[in-house]
Order: sequence, then C-alpha cells, then structure tokens
Amino acid sequence: LGAIDCIWNGLSVDAERQQVMELSQPYMTNRMVLVVLNDSQYTDQASLADKTIGVQNGSTAEKILSDSEFAKTIKNTVGFKDNVTAFMELETRGIDAIFMDEVVANYAITSQNKNFRVLEDGLTEEEYAIGFKKGNTALKDEVQKYIDQMKADGTMAQISTKWFGKDVINR
Repeated sequence: LGAIDCIWNGLSVDAERQQVMELSQPYMTNRMVLVVLNDSQYTDQASLADKTIGVQNGSTAEKILSDSEFAKTIKNTVGFKDNVTAFMELETRGIDAIFMDEVVANYAITSQNKNFRVLEDGLTEEEYAIGFKKGNTALKDEVQKYIDQMKADGTMAQISTKWFGKDVINR
C-alpha cells in the first residue's frame, strides 16, 4: 500500500475510495452495461433471464450487479480476474454476457474490432476520477489544472471520440 502516486485507469468514484485517497474532480461519466456477442439473440436485460453473466472480481460492476434487481433474474454470475479474461470467455460462449463499464466495452470493440455489442439498457451511471495518495493534494491539484485545460480547449473531447466512439467527458 502506498507504492504508487496516482491511479488513472477507469477509477470509479465511490464513498470508500473518497475516504482512502485524494480524488480529482470526475472527468467522465460511464454507464454500467451488458455486452453480448453480435450474433446472440439477447436484446435487453429481460432477454438474459436465467443466463450466465460474467463480471470482473472486485470491480464496482460486481457490486452494482449483486445489489441490482437484475441479479435476481439471472442463472448465475461468474467472476473473472480481469475483463480480458471475461471477453475471452464470452467469445467461446462460456458465458452469455459481461456486465462492465461501457467505455471499457466500447474501447475493446473499437480498438480490437471485436464481435460484441453493448445492450442499450444499462443498470447505472458512475463517474471516473483520478486517485492520488491521501494527503498528496499538490499532485492532485497540478494534474487537475491540466485536465481543466484539456477540457476547455477540446483535447479531451477529441481523445474520447477517437478511443470510445463518442465524447464521454464531464464538463
């Protein structure tokens, strides 16, 4: 613990994280969605009743899924060490869908030309921020200054559109 200065990789804002680290202002909004194979018959949450859903262990997606009404309708949940492993299991049809961050899903689909699609009815939205060691407000403030500049000049919107297919940046 305390071996790094900054976490900047899809860090979801939640109460526990706000207590144990310094967080930047949220820089983007993300939905929690279901990802299925393009050729599957699944169209929405209801169509996944009695099916198997994959989720990354220890993620906010895992907690959101387990606390949801949707979780009561599915056959079971399979936890994976990471989303890459979950995608491989979906490709081989070992699971019916993955519950995960929309931006991560869209990145995989766009950058790797994967045969997946995101269902429209997600469960919730959450915000992403950058995490810093508790008490390191100097680094947090310096990074925040550059984030604000990149939002203002449109750089963040350009990056978002390139990698996620749309502008998901908080203003």
